[in-house]
Amino acid sequence: MFDGDVDNGSYAPEKLRDPRIRAFMRKITVAEDLALSTPLGAAPPTRITIVLADGQRIAREVVAMPGFAGQPMSRADIERKFRSNVGKRWPRARTESTLQELWALERVGDVHSLLANL
Repeated sequence: MFDGDVDNGSYAPEKLRDPRIRAFMRKITVAEDLALSTPLGAAPPTRITIVLADGQRIAREVVAMPGFAGQPMSRADIERKFRSNVGKRWPRARTESTLQELWALERVGDVHSLLANL
């Protein structure tokens, strides 16, 4: 909510100490809705309900979550997620070459060099 996306930086210690985020976190409650329960490994539907200061309730539910069994992520989504996780830690050239090696994993002759790069 505060950054527009969730990535590794979202969990940085300074983020978790931010007074705005701490105040927001105190307003959150989590409750299981048995109607949304799914078998282990299945993509769980998720519902979020926001109660505004005036008591108005806004609810949204998501049932399709790419990345779960039976709902693969697109190549573009995988690359975006990979770049967002390593992009601030690795030089761009290393990020791109590693991505290309991973997409061609079945043709990699020396897995040791790929793993060393990770």
